[in-house]
Amino acid sequence: MSKFASAKLGATGGMTGPFLNWIVAPDDTWNIPGRCFTIRGHDLQDTKRAERASTKFMIDIENIRVGWQDFVAPKQSAHVWAPAGEFDPSPYRPAWSGPRYPDDKGPQTAFAMSVLVATADGKKMRALWAQSQRSSIIALQKLLETLAQTPEADDGSGRLPIVALTEPEVIKSRSGSNMVVPTLEITEWRERPDDLPNEDPVGDGGAASVGAQQAVNYDPPLSQRATSSGPRQAPPSSAALAAAHAAQAPVNDLDDEIPF
Repeated sequence: MSKFASAKLGATGGMTGPFLNWIVAPDDTWNIPGRCFTIRGHDLQDTKRAERASTKFMIDIENIRVGWQDFVAPKQSAHVWAPAGEFDPSPYRPAWSGPRYPDDKGPQTAFAMSVLVATADGKKMRALWAQSQRSSIIALQKLLETLAQTPEADDGSGRLPIVALTEPEVIKSRSGSNMVVPTLEITEWRERPDDLPNEDPVGDGGAASVGAQQAVNYDPPLSQRATSSGPRQAPPSSAALAAAHAAQAPVNDLDDEIPF
């Protein structure tokens, strides 16, 4: 049985950048259209700078980690990772006693893996794709299901797949809102390049992140916890989403602009 067949991310440390991220809405700050991947943190002069990434990239399937991300406070998160080689994070879910601040949803499924991706100027670099975003989780689950049925993924050759972003899939979430899920298609297999070293992406040597569990399990006093009446941000309307996406360039038009 393929090692990827046990992936159960649901429909749902020591990490260093640059970081690859899937975004849906346009990033007006850096003039990036939505529904594409971006690279952030590769510019040493401006670590917050983001650029549009190539629609093709190599993924390190030998070093994928899955686990949980928990925002213990707004913009302050901790991770708990399953051991290397395990693709079902459910046994490692941190305990959660309820909301600790408004919009606290508790631990969310997360993943981390290294990729070799090209920037807008055509330069290839190693980046870390690590997200707990629902649409990215779904994309990875589907990719792992494909790998479980692909002989090259388990042939022991050490070759790695090149994936291409094709037309994203729009699906309905359980709340009824639309999710834009990146669709990744394996186009070819190549030998591992020197620019993508065979290293664990979270820097813990592949062990389960027991130490991080203490940070995730922190529960503030009841007086500091959020209540159900706390302020919540209303989701954007379908009309607003349509307007935001109307000006975006077609995804497939990016292929020739940033060659990989």
